[in-house]
Amino acid sequence: MPHAPQWLQELVNDVAASTDSLLNEVELGCHIFQNADTAEWEVTLFAEGPDWGGRLSTASFSPVLSIDVLAVAQTLDRVTNCRWQTAGLSSDDDLGPHLSVEGDRCGHAVWLRVLSRKPATLNETTSEFSFLQN
Repeated sequence: MPHAPQWLQELVNDVAASTDSLLNEVELGCHIFQNADTAEWEVTLFAEGPDWGGRLSTASFSPVLSIDVLAVAQTLDRVTNCRWQTAGLSSDDDLGPHLSVEGDRCGHAVWLRVLSRKPATLNETTSEFSFLQN
């Protein structure tokens, strides 16, 4: 995250340290967006399974994550909301099942989300994006 402030890079690393991959290798991706109207930082971490080639390229390998929810909540200085959404709300809900934690860190409003898969809309955008190795 070359353009992210240091406190935000530390937040992402702290959340990544609270997330373990079970059953298979997984990388964590990260998307960061600052809402110009509210100045809130939206931080989305998501799992991506291994990139298989050849005949396996059409197979789907869903990542399995174990998240220390208490540790993730404690990455914020103050938590105002913590929720688990078990399924997508509609066919166009790109987040699907996810952990959502809202609050502040270092005086900045943060909406943190941890998803089990990369949202399809991130493939269509050019926003800041970097991978974290778990």
